[in-house]
Amino acid sequence: MPYYDGLTDVDKLLDAFEREVLEKHCFQTLDWALRATPTRWWGMHKDNFDDCPVYKKMMRVQFGHPQVWLTKKYDRRNDPCNHLAK
Repeated sequence: MPYYDGLTDVDKLLDAFEREVLEKHCFQTLDWALRATPTRWWGMHKDNFDDCPVYKKMMRVQFGHPQVWLTKKYDRRNDPCNHLAK
């Protein structure tokens, strides 16, 4: 069974779950698969999820590696909110 400790790539865990765990058992199996920090996160949030695609998205947001694209630095001449929105 796949497991996750919060230190490795969460996508590897989610891919393993898609291959090895039936969707109807995904919530029950996560109780066993998550360790340490992800376990605490799961315990606090699992009642908020209705289906597997939603929990997958939130796990990627919480534990995934952010992809950052820097297009240009803030020039301090304009409102910083506009720069951040871009």
